[in-house]
Amino acid sequence: MQPGSHAVEPPVSARIAFIPQNTALRQFINTNLEVFQRDRLAMIGLIILIFFVLVAIFAPLIAPYGPQEVIEEGGIWLSNEKPSAEFPLGTTNVGRDIFSQLVYGSRTALLVGFSAAIAVSVIGTLVSRSGYLDAASGLQAYGDIADAIATVMNDASVRGVILDVDSPGGEVGGLFDLVEQIQTIRSASAKPLWAVANESALSAAYAIASAADRLYVTRTGEVGSIGVVAVHVDESG
Repeated sequence: MQPGSHAVEPPVSARIAFIPQNTALRQFINTNLEVFQRDRLAMIGLIILIFFVLVAIFAPLIAPYGPQEVIEEGGIWLSNEKPSAEFPLGTTNVGRDIFSQLVYGSRTALLVGFSAAIAVSVIGTLVSRSGYLDAASGLQAYGDIADAIATVMNDASVRGVILDVDSPGGEVGGLFDLVEQIQTIRSASAKPLWAVANESALSAAYAIASAADRLYVTRTGEVGSIGVVAVHVDESG
């Protein structure tokens, strides 16, 4: 370096030259680095996020106790202890260290934040149309289901949608129109749409659940039975 010269910070592109050009990853990094360089609040937010990620990763090393560990002394719970060097935030009424619970709680908070999903309930008897009293008595209209799915799939804050299905089925009229609507909504969005048979997805409900990307069934759940033929015995003569 010549006398009187000063160091010049290399441009963003030079600092990430190891990443192949014209890749989505490089464009993503370029865009976000520029944002963080211009916006101090964004940088502060990133630092806070990284801090909590590190706390979540190293929780067993940071927390002196387990989150559900009951601390005893002489067989007696150390309940409602005041903050001290041993218990920085005190203890709960059942003798658990509050600081340790707070540290481990960062894992749950990050898990919820990164996997934010909205559940759409498909419960009760399914019909093409329902009035106020019908809906209050347990009927659910196909139009309402379509509107609910479309709303959450178009919500930028939602990363995935779960159909919580517990229904014996319902009307045929309007059913397959709804299934086609769900498939169209799903195709137009990059978000996952999963269904859970909790506890039953039968007949029309199974048709709706089958429009999802994945269908999960609880241990005692029931699925199937699309298009049941009723048997009638003629005993007139």
